[in-house]
Amino acid sequence: MGRMALYDGDDESDQRPWRIRAWRWVEEHDWHIIIVLAVIAFGLGLLGYREYARANEVRLTASDIVYLSVQLFIIEGSPEGAKNLYLEVARFPALFVAIYALVRALIVVFADEMNSFQAQTTAQSRHHLRPWAKRISAGPPVSQRRGIGRHHR
Repeated sequence: MGRMALYDGDDESDQRPWRIRAWRWVEEHDWHIIIVLAVIAFGLGLLGYREYARANEVRLTASDIVYLSVQLFIIEGSPEGAKNLYLEVARFPALFVAIYALVRALIVVFADEMNSFQAQTTAQSRHHLRPWAKRISAGPPVSQRRGIGRHHR
């Protein structure tokens, strides 16, 4: 059986390169990936701050540890000397989640603004071009057309 020329999305035997299939999967599941990364970063933050408190004999309550773990996403920094493997690893997915959420929010805000701007400029350009469009599409007035209304012999 030959290869499909066009992809309609329903065929299980997709012949596209793996990179395209992988990118399509990521696009379809982007928020699931972000949620998993956020849970991983938050969990590593909890473990990291608990280990930090034990290693440095610092008294941190559960709410302190939760608060510090949330700060990983806000990029405010962490307490002086709070460095261990859990926290070092947690910083990267937390940073990625924060930046991704910010970029997606900006895209949504500016997409609405761009759609509104585009609708306004389209309406204005149609209004300004309307007299020209009528002249171009209609051609010259009937009285100026050659051979119309005259009898040729």
